[in-house]
Amino acid sequence: MTRSVFKFLVLLTVFFAIAGASAYLTLTLIIESEETVVVPDLEGKNAITVLQLLSDLGLNTKVKESRFDADIPVHHVIFQEPAPGTPIKKGRDVKVVLSKGTQTFNAPNLTGISLQQAAVILSNNGLQQGVITRTFSPSAKLDMVMAQTPDSGVPVTRNDKINLLVSRGARPEQYRMPDLKGLGLDEALEILDKAGLTLGEIDAVHRSDREPNILIEQRPLSGYYVQADQAVNLTVNRWSRQNSAPQDSAADTEILFRYRIPPGVLKQHIRVELKTFGTSSTLYDQLMEPGREIWVMVPKYTDAVVFLYQNKKLVKTEVYH
Repeated sequence: MTRSVFKFLVLLTVFFAIAGASAYLTLTLIIESEETVVVPDLEGKNAITVLQLLSDLGLNTKVKESRFDADIPVHHVIFQEPAPGTPIKKGRDVKVVLSKGTQTFNAPNLTGISLQQAAVILSNNGLQQGVITRTFSPSAKLDMVMAQTPDSGVPVTRNDKINLLVSRGARPEQYRMPDLKGLGLDEALEILDKAGLTLGEIDAVHRSDREPNILIEQRPLSGYYVQADQAVNLTVNRWSRQNSAPQDSAADTEILFRYRIPPGVLKQHIRVELKTFGTSSTLYDQLMEPGREIWVMVPKYTDAVVFLYQNKKLVKTEVYH
């Protein structure tokens, strides 16, 4: 009995030994069958080159970290793992440490380039855009950087702010504001148009001692310096209800604006605009037959201005309040 047990144990031991050896040999053959490559020297190379090299070898690129380095340019490899020359199986990872460049360097020269280009250079160098000051310049184009602080060549560190002086272009032509008070609205608008000024807000007041549709106030005041395209606000003596255009008795909440196109042969390009509640809307914009009459209903009890243009020329305005 004892000899049978002993014999069984011996056979069992031999079985496990053979099985273990077979498994070891099988695993070894599998491992050895995997293709092995040698890790190249990556230190000092830029990230794009490293990615291409490792990809061609069937290896994965893993960025372990990024840190400042005074000797290695930004986005170049400082350290790698495994070391160069190490055999490694395909599909394995190669870890790299990338440089963020030197932490202290000379400020780039941004003068003479556009603000958009300057922003790109600052971002690429890890710098921030500081205070932007704008001023007119007879020589520098619009949005061109005229000066910077710190100046170019001055040592700066990453994340420092660079303040910029940027051109607003040539100073607009200035001239004195004409005196519009006492003029009719049509005449005043023609003067503004010739002067290159724009119409701002139109307010209305009622003064029985003044003619209707006459300017009472203006802003800016006459004699002040103004620039091209500057808005001019006007205050007009409103039409009284008795002097306004005839009303439709059935429309108690509206006033009727009427205009008859002068007689002739050719059609006239007529555009009628209504300005009320701070907005402008076009009511007519088309060719119309001579002699035809235009009717426009203007909301009652609200500030409104009607502009009528004939062949792009303002020929009639009326202010309602």
